[in-house]
Amino acid sequence: MTLIRSPKFMWGGLLCTLVFTVLLGRRLGLVDFPQRGGEPATRPVLTTAAGGERWMKILQDGRQIGFSHSILSRTTAGYALEEKLALRLNTMGLVQDLYLTYDARLEETLALRSFRFAMRSGRFDIAIEGQMQHGGLITRIESSGTAKTARLAFETPPFLPASILPAVAAAGLVPGRSHRFPIFDPATMGRGEVNVTVVGRTSLAVGPQTLDAHEVELNYKGLRQRAWIDAAGSVLKEEGLLGLQQIRATREEALKPLAASSDLTRRAAVIPDRPIPNAGQLKWLRLRLDGIDPVRLPASDLRQTHNGRELVIRREALPADQAALVPSADMSPYLTPAPMVQADDPRIRELAKELTDGVDSLRGRIEAIMTWMAANIEKRPVLSLPDALNTLTQRMGDCNEHAVLLAALARAAGIPTQIEAGLVYQKGRFYYHAWNRVYLNGWVTVDALMEQMPADVTHVRLARGDLAEQMEILPLIGNLNITILEAETAS
Repeated sequence: MTLIRSPKFMWGGLLCTLVFTVLLGRRLGLVDFPQRGGEPATRPVLTTAAGGERWMKILQDGRQIGFSHSILSRTTAGYALEEKLALRLNTMGLVQDLYLTYDARLEETLALRSFRFAMRSGRFDIAIEGQMQHGGLITRIESSGTAKTARLAFETPPFLPASILPAVAAAGLVPGRSHRFPIFDPATMGRGEVNVTVVGRTSLAVGPQTLDAHEVELNYKGLRQRAWIDAAGSVLKEEGLLGLQQIRATREEALKPLAASSDLTRRAAVIPDRPIPNAGQLKWLRLRLDGIDPVRLPASDLRQTHNGRELVIRREALPADQAALVPSADMSPYLTPAPMVQADDPRIRELAKELTDGVDSLRGRIEAIMTWMAANIEKRPVLSLPDALNTLTQRMGDCNEHAVLLAALARAAGIPTQIEAGLVYQKGRFYYHAWNRVYLNGWVTVDALMEQMPADVTHVRLARGDLAEQMEILPLIGNLNITILEAETAS
């Protein structure tokens, strides 16, 4: 399947990862929150947090597209938190069901003791579990029949996003008061902090009832979202991106037949002020990004530079082809495995060896990998965490899956590789997208899904790194405006 025949299957995965991360991450453990100011919530929380069962319906533009079911209950050593969630999402016309389950054991303070998280969509499954031990978190990721472990150090026990709002309630719902929580993100293995401010008390209509509620604001890198909770911190209503809401419901209301969401990929896309003729043939492109603080733009390099909000992106020249690496700096971070980039797995290593054995040049090795992926990995949206092994096993994926698989195969073949995320132009819109950067004795941007080396200049980099770093894009969704200033077509 080529890009020309099937452009609509390109961008679903990155966007869907971001969408359900924002909507549900505060309770399902999917967001890596950064450090912000406020009163630290590090002291023990003396609480008898209310237990009980909660059903929520998930709406978009008045249509129910999902539900969640959670139970917070007392145990002899603290609390147990269980949650299940279902979503029916439309990405570029393809409707898919996504199921998440979450089971955690919490301390008396509601801080993390242990957890297990699982995600299923179609043929894709992934499970992550972890346990606090001696000032660290031991994690285990299960994917495609294998498991990998890692240890993360913490100065203080972290909170899961799921337990933040009950902890805010336990610490006191005083209007104007802010709380900071150290956070662990099971899905991205990320760490950081979230700032929660109590806005005040209000009356909230939920169905036929009018409830007494406390409004709180959660701040993530400038992305401000509102939630309305009861006195125990249980969510009554929550607003997310792209017109999505969660609202308290009865079991019968929550389990009604689901409708599909609107096309999330197109809805999140950015339409520039004018179209870009011959976009794939441009030598360079100059544009302005509004809706982003310039300090949050990635550092300039030879391909992409910025002056304030103005960016210039230049098409790269391929370095002289060579058989061996001559690194100009330490390349080890870009050659090592990562939780979702399993470059050390025997299946990845064997395929990389098979594809590159006898190929004398660095460029030839990347071309061999990209050629194999174009012929063997079906281009289609996938609702899952991007995972190289799952992508190799299932032989399908969108931009994220292509990016992590290329990174794993290239690293296994001895070629330093990074993952980048941002926007790419196609048919009048900039879509959220992911691709790679490979070191061929000079960095070159490549796109395995679009089969481009070098990638065209409409690839606008907004983040570089694994999924945790890609979360930097979250606050931009729905806020960016793009003005095309100037462009030059290659001769």
